[in-house]
Amino acid sequence: MSKKRRFGLRLIAAILAGAFTFSEAAHAAPVLPSPGTVAASLARDPSVFEVPADYSRLREIHRGSNGLFLIHVQDAHSNLSGQENLAAALDAIMENYHVSLVLVEGGSRDDSLTVIKQVASPATWKRVAKSFLIEGKISGEEYLNLISDRPMKIMGIEDRALYLESVKAYAELAARREDILDYLKLITAALEKVKKRLYPQELLAYERERKVRRDRDGDESGHHEVLALVARA
Repeated sequence: MSKKRRFGLRLIAAILAGAFTFSEAAHAAPVLPSPGTVAASLARDPSVFEVPADYSRLREIHRGSNGLFLIHVQDAHSNLSGQENLAAALDAIMENYHVSLVLVEGGSRDDSLTVIKQVASPATWKRVAKSFLIEGKISGEEYLNLISDRPMKIMGIEDRALYLESVKAYAELAARREDILDYLKLITAALEKVKKRLYPQELLAYERERKVRRDRDGDESGHHEVLALVARA
């Protein structure tokens, strides 16, 4: 074989080896999307969102039409474990999806705590934030804002006038609580009399069994089991 032919074969082999190496590297290297790409992808298909399963549970997913992706978190207010889970869930979401904006109820302005963090060391803020969280003085998102370096922005989304109006309405309702409860007892007693006269015996048996299980177990689960039990009776 001539030197020219051997050189050509070596050149082709080198090109192929380089091509295979580049292909393997391309498949192995992670593709890190930009925050804008992540948001657009989730808005198009919210089902790809992965909830932090260690701290939260996914209840519903709805696809909108305005190109926005909103995560609605229901949390137990003033509950230590609930707020700790909220902070941990937000931390995971921010890490995975480049989220920085947190919208909260009970406020109407920028409620971020980043500006006050410079008055004390991170170690001090961790101790203070933990104490405040235990006492219910701050919530999970505020706790995360104080103890982490996340570029968070906490914005209140309440309409102040409407919020005060709702507080006033609740106060008026609370003042009439006893009268309302007495009235509801009368309605309930009247409905029970009507049900006993009009409902079939199977349905009455179903309701009795459900009440027994609710009083015993403290929840409303197992409806199908109660139906099966009544059906066999």
